[in-house]
Amino acid sequence: YRSKPLGTSQSHVVVIHCSDPRYQPHFQDFLHAGLGLTHYGLIAIPGGVELLSPSETSNTLRNQGGAWFDFMCKLMTAQRCILIGHADCRWYVESRIEPDESCLKEHLSRDLNAVRAEIHRRLPLVDVELYFAELQGEVVSFTELTEPVVTTTSRTRDRRHLQVESS
Repeated sequence: YRSKPLGTSQSHVVVIHCSDPRYQPHFQDFLHAGLGLTHYGLIAIPGGVELLSPSETSNTLRNQGGAWFDFMCKLMTAQRCILIGHADCRWYVESRIEPDESCLKEHLSRDLNAVRAEIHRRLPLVDVELYFAELQGEVVSFTELTEPVVTTTSRTRDRRHLQVESS
């Protein structure tokens, strides 16, 4: 196999999301079709941002996640960072980070916001966007989060709500 020429334009975007195979094609489609990104630096690991968040209790693992993020930001000369969490994250549930699935969106929202705050502290010139993805059959809805989700009062505000269907 030999790939077709894809161009060499430099991207200044770093993306972090979960490596859950149920969501992979949807994440890629959202990044390409929904946000218009063709090139970006990607960190895809179980739980996505969890490794960089207060939910990660191991300093060794959090430091390793920070090293990966720093490397990608330097490599991409990052100006923008996109963080994506998703419903039904098996890493959060099975690792008992958040065993109660009814609280998962709120927990992930807190982690996404904590990671955004840490990125702003360390790299104040990098724009950070947060999205939450929810699988509904063959369609995933992506909602941009602008403040922490509180499930009991539904205080989620979103500037953009996109649905991306698998092709």
